Amino acid sequence: MKKLDPEEREILDAYRKGKLERVVVSTEEMERYREAARAAAAEHARDAAMNKARSGYALLLTGVVLLPIATNGAEPPAVEAAETVPAERAFDWTVGEWTGARRDAADGSEAPMTMRVEPILGGGGLVRELEVRHAGGVYRGFSVQAFERAAGRWVEQYVNDVHGRFVRLEGELEDGGARSVWRSVAPERRRESRLVSERLGADRWRRTQSVSEDGGATWRVLWIDELERTAPGRPRAPGGSGTGGDRGDRRSEPAHK
Repeated sequence: MKKLDPEEREILDAYRKGKLERVVVSTEEMERYREAARAAAAEHARDAAMNKARSGYALLLTGVVLLPIATNGAEPPAVEAAETVPAERAFDWTVGEWTGARRDAADGSEAPMTMRVEPILGGGGLVRELEVRHAGGVYRGFSVQAFERAAGRWVEQYVNDVHGRFVRLEGELEDGGARSVWRSVAPERRRESRLVSERLGADRWRRTQSVSEDGGATWRVLWIDELERTAPGRPRAPGGSGTGGDRGDRRSEPAHK
């Protein structure tokens, strides 16, 4: 491709400014201008093509990560903003009946399980009851979760039919409760315990239990629960925020114990 020399560039600039008659004074120079104009047009077309190719990539903002996306000239997909909910309602999405399997991280074996989650205290807390049917018997667990307003955090008291004693856990919320990390804070604990809860979709839930023997430096996964919602739960009481007493919930508590 012919590149414009300074004189040809001067001709082209003069033409653009309407001063061509003072520069082009002969047929030879006019022909030189035409050649220069053709070269400039080709150069412009090349630059336009390059700019169009660059514009085929868009930056999509996902949290704190910027990713290049090939759009092929189409509009980039819209990013749906995460729903913002008050901290005391972060686990409303867990209410309902769930079925799935618990996978042992050591040998990969799976055991069918069920879980039921119901609101209490006018929506200010939750109760959960689960069963895992292993080959050697049925494991049962029960927990109460509530939001401690003074501390600004979620706490849980969990008990199972193996040890028969309550253990306190404290939760840290991420992504508005779509992901949370629960740690045992029992003073008599001999090792660290961590439960990671993840909302994978509107009706999918994953829970991963890990332990640490070195104060949290390294973790070993014990089991993973993969759950799907099979039935919705009772709706949160209208206007309930944990300040009133959901009488229906209180009357139903003895049935879970």
